[in-house]
Amino acid sequence: QYGLGAVNSINWARIMFQITYYYYTYFKLFPQCDGELSFSVPTGNFGDILAGYYAKRMGLPVRHLVVATNSNDILHRFFTSGNYDKHPVEQTCTPSMDIGISSNFERYLFYLFGEDPKKLADAMEGFKRTGKLGVTPEELQHARQDFLSGVAHEGAIGAAIRSWDQLHGYCLDPHTACGVHAANELRASSGWPQAPRHAMVVLGTAHPAKFNEIVNEALGRPPPMPEGLARVQHAPTGSRCYRMPWTAFVLTWRPPLRSARGPHVLHQNCSALRRRARALRRFRLLQRRLGKRKQSSIKQRSWCRRTSGQRHRDQAVALYRSLALRDLLFLSRRPVGRAIAGSASGSASSATDALTCTRAWGLGPRCARPPSRPTRRPRSRAAVGC
Repeated sequence: QYGLGAVNSINWARIMFQITYYYYTYFKLFPQCDGELSFSVPTGNFGDILAGYYAKRMGLPVRHLVVATNSNDILHRFFTSGNYDKHPVEQTCTPSMDIGISSNFERYLFYLFGEDPKKLADAMEGFKRTGKLGVTPEELQHARQDFLSGVAHEGAIGAAIRSWDQLHGYCLDPHTACGVHAANELRASSGWPQAPRHAMVVLGTAHPAKFNEIVNEALGRPPPMPEGLARVQHAPTGSRCYRMPWTAFVLTWRPPLRSARGPHVLHQNCSALRRRARALRRFRLLQRRLGKRKQSSIKQRSWCRRTSGQRHRDQAVALYRSLALRDLLFLSRRPVGRAIAGSASGSASSATDALTCTRAWGLGPRCARPPSRPTRRPRSRAAVGC
């Protein structure tokens, strides 16, 4: 419904998408620049700047890639001294960069070691044992041709936020301030003032409103907040029950598999609810079959019993996985305990009807069971004859 998603920075799909905005930036600036771009990238896990390195290898005219780090500067120490040594992680005002070991850096080392997988494997194995990794002077020189590096400590981050607010009227978030500080720190040594048409691009990472306290401390006032984020600042939190339209149901269901936790499945329409009801009835039928087979005293051949029971278990597992993959929207460690339904106006009758509907389909809480069918009275022979 909302299109939300998250991909970890070591995921290759994320790096592929990050490559695209390096090209997008180039084609936005190309007629006005000198034909080459430089990028300053705030990084901790070496993912975003690795995408820029891949873009450069693909042919994008990039002059410099600046690795901008905070006080957890394992990457800066590598590009200045050639030592990739593990240090304790410090807590800073840039939490997304508080990383002791950069997961994506191994991918760059593959190219730095001449695409030799055995050499890379030996180096990483030694790093796991000792927490230290070093390169030769020739390899360090080659790495410096690929990347520049700068570090921004806590005081420098606050100074960059204040400076850009005074000079340009732009409010930086702390992570982007690391990239701005690194670019300013390397400006003179990289020869950028002698190339007035050369474009230096700092990749912004977040909205400053995500770091309200840090920006407020640096500027003496809170940052401007997006309209959508401002609406939810004082919204009630901590409640497990919410008022929803009558077409939405939050259903509690525990699967019979011991190793799986029970999901709360959110259905948005009645047709999907009916489909899940049929699937859950099939699941319970399989559960009953498994239970009867365990309690049965009929002597059967062991291989027959094992084969048949395994077939039912496979069917149950496949059905549970299909339910979870298609309809699971969120997981909870503890069940809500009862089905929750409501109407937009909060009327009690709609909630009662919805709860009765879920019980009738056998999808309510564990204590609620679908109503049994009325028993038909057998007709006597005399009545049949009449």
